[in-house]
Amino acid sequence: LVLVTLFMLWGGSALGALAGDSLSPAQMFGLSPERLAEIEATWRGGFLARLPGNMALELQHQLVALVFLGAGVVGVQILGMAAHKSGFLSGRLAPMVYAVTGAVCLGIGLPLCGWAALYALQTGFAATTAWKGAGSQLFGSVFVVAGYMSFIVLGVQQSVLPRVLGWLTLAGEAWLSLYFAQTLALAIVFFGIPGLSLFGRVSWGGLLAIAIVLLALQLVAVRFWFRAFTHGPVEWLWLRLASRQSIPLRRRAA
Repeated sequence: LVLVTLFMLWGGSALGALAGDSLSPAQMFGLSPERLAEIEATWRGGFLARLPGNMALELQHQLVALVFLGAGVVGVQILGMAAHKSGFLSGRLAPMVYAVTGAVCLGIGLPLCGWAALYALQTGFAATTAWKGAGSQLFGSVFVVAGYMSFIVLGVQQSVLPRVLGWLTLAGEAWLSLYFAQTLALAIVFFGIPGLSLFGRVSWGGLLAIAIVLLALQLVAVRFWFRAFTHGPVEWLWLRLASRQSIPLRRRAA
């Protein structure tokens, strides 16, 4: 199932090559140069300046992201479920098994992902060659996930990562809430406040710094949140609607 998912994504990239390099991704979505200039101007001016149109554009962006990235996420989830069912995640195997597995997977995955990134930059993200880099990145990412997973299990087994694992576990229990929260926060910072948006003004290094700070803030936030509440807000709403039962959100006092 993981391989089928990867081949589906790879096939989608190959279909883009059939359009040739004459069509940009924006043109393939029906956006003219005038429309692109208009969108960039409104984003630089602030998301609230033209709220209805910008909301429609953001909804379109999220739907596209779900379509093109969702299958990759499902593939990784299937890989994790297979590792759990096989007992690999139990930590009962010999430490050398996890160490060797992690080293081999990262040794394969990191070069593949690195080459894919360099290849995309060298070819200018050309549509006719994107499928080559996409294939390398897709298969490499699976090895990278398996490598990280192996070293995390090894760290837990050797009692090296208990605190970090606890924070990551809490973040995993509120992943949907964190997704919506960070989407909203970044939308406000980059194109939400008229005249103060950071869209197009931050370097790649600045974007990396923002991502690291946001990650740290999320880990701290979930730590404090779960002291008083049992679920993330979005997860709680989802469970309540799915089960049609009253589920307590606030923890009971001891």
